[in-house]
Amino acid sequence: MKKLRSGSPLHLIVGLDLIVTGLILITNNKYFFWPPHPKIITAILNDDIVGAIGTLTGICLIWWAYSKVKSIKADHWLITIATGYYTILSMTEFSHALFSPMGEPHMFVSGIGELVMALVTLYMAKQSPSGEEGDRIKKKG
Repeated sequence: MKKLRSGSPLHLIVGLDLIVTGLILITNNKYFFWPPHPKIITAILNDDIVGAIGTLTGICLIWWAYSKVKSIKADHWLITIATGYYTILSMTEFSHALFSPMGEPHMFVSGIGELVMALVTLYMAKQSPSGEEGDRIKKKG
């Protein structure tokens, strides 16, 4: 476990967004619809576990931001999960917006929002210290 100071404000913002997104997906079991996906994929996407993953990841990111001692490994895992989560949601929402016969402009807007959040998490990953940098911080402090 390493003590780090950087990254906490973005962790709070992304964590809050993940919690809200996850809760929306948990409470709305028809958020994703058919078409464009086969019904089995839509059933998986609308499962509460998808929302729970986002909510849990968001809670963990906020916990990490407030923690006095921060694990670099935990930070890397949380950022990776958040990036993957946002990317999958974004691509799914774009497919709804583009391939749905009714056209869903709100899905297009949501897809852009999720894509922006994926880019934010990629920025967080770039700014996150590696294990070697964390070791140097520990030795200096």
